[in-house]
Amino acid sequence: SLVGSEMCIRDRLRDGALVVLAGPPNAGKSSLFNALLGQARAIVTPMPGTTRDAIEALLDRAPWPLRLTDTAGLRETEDAIERLGIEVSERYVRDADVVLACGAAATDVAHTVATLTALGARAVLPVHTKADVPAASAAPLVDGGVAVSAESGEGLATLLEAIDARLAAAYGAREAT
Repeated sequence: SLVGSEMCIRDRLRDGALVVLAGPPNAGKSSLFNALLGQARAIVTPMPGTTRDAIEALLDRAPWPLRLTDTAGLRETEDAIERLGIEVSERYVRDADVVLACGAAATDVAHTVATLTALGARAVLPVHTKADVPAASAAPLVDGGVAVSAESGEGLATLLEAIDARLAAAYGAREAT
């Protein structure tokens, strides 16, 4: 119903559209999360499995405020605590307005897109997270993908425009104010 969709849009404008960063461990999700926020909110280490819970932060911007959520890396694991974090990640993926399918290489991104689609994600945006690494930047992008570098900031504006486009497709265009 129109009333329901207007309420849905109002909720997104008040609370922020839910944008989830998902992908395998060490895909650059936490670094990208911090780069988009412009501050270090998530712990970043080279050790896989550092992020074990969802971390949320509001990026208050027009036309859509974004409720960015960094999640645990999606993978099979025997570690009970890490498994709980992955289950939380999977719930966020199903609830998200847009899911950023993060990966360092095109194969990682493509695998993440397939995993997220199987989990029931609504709007998946492929994100190549290591645009500043020569081997990664030389690889072709997954269809509709955006290349970014949390290190240099390259591609961040393009990524935000792509997120806005996905939200506009779902909820209608908004004027940036």
